[in-house]
Amino acid sequence: MAVDGMTCQGCENTVQNALMAMDGIDSASASHVHKIVDIFVDTSQVSIKEIRNAINSKGYRAGVIYE
Repeated sequence: MAVDGMTCQGCENTVQNALMAMDGIDSASASHVHKIVDIFVDTSQVSIKEIRNAINSKGYRAGVIYE
């Protein structure tokens, strides 16, 4: 998933921690350099909308989903 607004490793950690606190997220790895977060998710437990909301609530902008 594309994520705008990350500028450092601290930003990566914030996004990763927000996602890993959610049920259904198996792993999350963010890159401020590439402006993405790779997420392995069980969509029967958490929706894409909930994932976007979690990222956006931390001050970043969740965007396009890459598959």
